[in-house]
Amino acid sequence: MKSYYRWSLCTVLAVSFISLVHGGLQAQEGSFLQAVMQSKAEQQQVDASPVVQASCTSCGTGFYGSNSSGMVSSGCGSCGLSDCGGCGSCGFPGQTCNTCVGSNSFENFFCKLHNAVCCSDPCYEPTWIAAQNAAFFQDSARPVNQTRIRWDHGSNLRFPDRNNYFFAPTTNLARLRGINYDELRVSAEAGTEKFSVTVDTPYRSWSGDGDNKAGFGDIAITTKSLLLDSEILLMAFQFRTNIPSASGGQGLGLGLVALEPSLLFTLKLFQDTYLQTQLAQWIPLGGSETAGSLFRYNFAVNHVLWQSCTCRDMLLVGTFEVNCISFQAGHYHAIEQDALGNDVAVLRQSSGDTYVSVGPGIRYQLCEKMDFGVGVSINVSQDHFAEQLYRTEFRWRF
Repeated sequence: MKSYYRWSLCTVLAVSFISLVHGGLQAQEGSFLQAVMQSKAEQQQVDASPVVQASCTSCGTGFYGSNSSGMVSSGCGSCGLSDCGGCGSCGFPGQTCNTCVGSNSFENFFCKLHNAVCCSDPCYEPTWIAAQNAAFFQDSARPVNQTRIRWDHGSNLRFPDRNNYFFAPTTNLARLRGINYDELRVSAEAGTEKFSVTVDTPYRSWSGDGDNKAGFGDIAITTKSLLLDSEILLMAFQFRTNIPSASGGQGLGLGLVALEPSLLFTLKLFQDTYLQTQLAQWIPLGGSETAGSLFRYNFAVNHVLWQSCTCRDMLLVGTFEVNCISFQAGHYHAIEQDALGNDVAVLRQSSGDTYVSVGPGIRYQLCEKMDFGVGVSINVSQDHFAEQLYRTEFRWRF
C-alpha cells in the first residue's frame, strides 16, 4: 500500500515536471519566434530606407573649398559602408590622433594641414591627378614612371655665364651680347609610388653675334622621395646632380659638378585647383671665376578648365607660374667700354640680384598615360637669363 502511494506520488511529480518543462519550451519558442519576426521587420525597414555612403574627411575638398558638386574627386577611394570615420578606427595599426575642425577660415586652414600631416585619411588612394602635376617650370612632387620630351626656346639670354648656372665662364663678346638657344631634353623617370630616379639627356643649340654651337649638354641624375602623400598636401624631397659630360668651352656644359636639393609641394586649394611649389638650392662644386650658389623658388596655380563628359580622364588644365632666382654669391661677365671706346668683358658680382619671370601654360591630357602642353615664361625684372622662354612638353606614363 505504501509502495502504491509512493508510485502515485512519483507519477504525479513526473507529470507535473514534464508539463512545466513543456510550457517553458513553448514560451521560449514563442519569444524566439517573436524576436525573429521583429528582427525581420527591422531589416525590412532598413532595406526600405535610402543608403547614405560614408564620406571621407578630405575627399573632394581643398584648403579653401568643398566638393559642392557631390562628385568624388580623384584620389578618394569608395568608402562604402565600412567604418572610415576616423584615424583611430581604420588608420595605421596603433595610430592614435585627433582630427580638428576650425571655427573660422584661419583655424580651418591649420586644422586641415594638421589632419593631412598627422591624421591621414584611411579612405585616400594615391593616384595621378593632372591638375596636381601641370606646372612647366618646376618639378612635380609625385614620383611616376614616365618618359618626358621637352623642347625649350629661349630668346635674348643675357649674362649667360652668371654663377656658372647656364654657361661656363666666358669672355667671348659675341656670347655676352645675348644669345638665342634651343634645347631638346629627354628625361626617363622610373621607380615606385614613393621613390624614383630620373636621367636627363639634353641636346643644345645656340647662336649669338656671329657665333653658334650645337651638341649634347651635361647629363643630370635626379632622385625623388615622397615624404607626405594625402588628399590635401603632397611633399617630396628631390636631389639633382649635374654631371659635367659636355664641353664647357663651347657653351654646351657647365664644366663642373652641381648639386640641387629641393623641396616639392602640392597643395589642394579647391576641388579642381592646386598650388605647386618648388624651393631649390643650387650649389656648384669646384672653382671657377663665376661659380656661386643661388636659391630658386617657383610657384604655380593649376586649374581644370575643361573635362570631357564621356571620357573623364580627358581634360584641359591651365596654369599660371611665377619663377624666381635669387643670387647668393658668384660673379658674371658683362660688357663695358674701355678708355678707347672698345667693348671689353669685365667681371661683376652677382649676389643681391633676383630674376623674376611669369607666364601662363596649358596642358591637354588625352588620358592618365599621356599629356601634351605649352608654357611660356616672360621676364619682368631688369636683368634676366632668357627674356622669353617657350617650353613645349610631352609626357608618357607607363
